[in-house]
Amino acid sequence: MMALAACGNKSKASAEMEQDSVQVQVPVFNADSAYQYIKAQTDFGPRIPNSKAHDACGDYLVKMLKAFGAKVTEQKMDLTGYDGKTLKGRNIIGAYKPENPKRIIICSHWDSRPWADNDPDKKNHHTPIDGANDGASGVGVILEMARLIQQQQPEIGIDFIFFDMEDYGTPQWEN
Repeated sequence: MMALAACGNKSKASAEMEQDSVQVQVPVFNADSAYQYIKAQTDFGPRIPNSKAHDACGDYLVKMLKAFGAKVTEQKMDLTGYDGKTLKGRNIIGAYKPENPKRIIICSHWDSRPWADNDPDKKNHHTPIDGANDGASGVGVILEMARLIQQQQPEIGIDFIFFDMEDYGTPQWEN
């Protein structure tokens, strides 16, 4: 008897949760497409601040976000590196539904490390890395998400942010 009573009496909170649930069809994420965005970034070469590869890749990211319908904003900056060098950087923001106060943020960094100071082979310590499995992979996933947004706009606003200068830290050989 108690089991039947328990099954028949849904709590108010449970009933409200059922009313709020919504079924959403989500476009299929294409891993091959994301991989191509990763390859495009690494094809520029190491994305080290103040390099041609860095500038070209940044321009590519802006172009792609605009092509996918995002409102793009760039935050350009001059920062001082650990060694006193002035570094030209830019964060790149792609906004969807910027007028909507309900928002989520999805981000990754897009620069790459100027030295492989953690490589087991010490000969590589002063060699820049391509960052395929670091910054480029996160950006590749985000670009694929941006491509899919054109197929189905979400109800909320989305900000995709590509942060710069994340990988330009002090190398391990410095004090």
